[in-house]
Amino acid sequence: MAAVTLLVTQVSAQEQIYAEYVVQPGDTLSKIATRFEIDVADLSDANDITNPNQLFVGDVLVLPGVDWVDGRLDVIDVPVGENFKSLRRRYQLDPVTFGRVAGVVSPSQVYAGYPVMVPSESGEELAAARELGIVVSNVPGRTAQVVAEHALALMLAAARRLAYMTSELKAGRWSGMKNATLHGKTLGVIGAGSIGSEMARLGRAIGMR
Repeated sequence: MAAVTLLVTQVSAQEQIYAEYVVQPGDTLSKIATRFEIDVADLSDANDITNPNQLFVGDVLVLPGVDWVDGRLDVIDVPVGENFKSLRRRYQLDPVTFGRVAGVVSPSQVYAGYPVMVPSESGEELAAARELGIVVSNVPGRTAQVVAEHALALMLAAARRLAYMTSELKAGRWSGMKNATLHGKTLGVIGAGSIGSEMARLGRAIGMR
């Protein structure tokens, strides 16, 4: 009995961990299977899918047989200042693997705003977290617009002194203070990730440099 238990434990420890994929708008089970060269039946079985029509954006699917890349694959828009080489280095992938994951055949296809697939989680750290039952999640770009718009709103509030002017009006006073305008001002953005890129776009939209 002890020998049997040991054998089962060893097999479990060596269980293959395949890449995962975050379902995108317009995806179908057949489309995903074709994209990763997987049999539709195998993809369904690996994810306990009985009705292929019940596939929702944001669902995470295991990709059986896809062991040439680690982690959870999701789609991001290429941030301003990034390119094929910089993204490949960020995600620690060789040129061939990155091109295969991103779905591009030429480095020139990777430019700001272009949607590419990247491994949002990868490597030994992800595997260790799974063994501990820890759910690791990363959704690059999903909140970029919200955060950037909030930052812009705070900038406008500061420039127009909204908090001060509101308190003055509530007290029955009108200070007549001059307010600053953001148009023509220089916007400093540290980091050109998803949020920084969106912040730069919003700044340009209101005439900031």
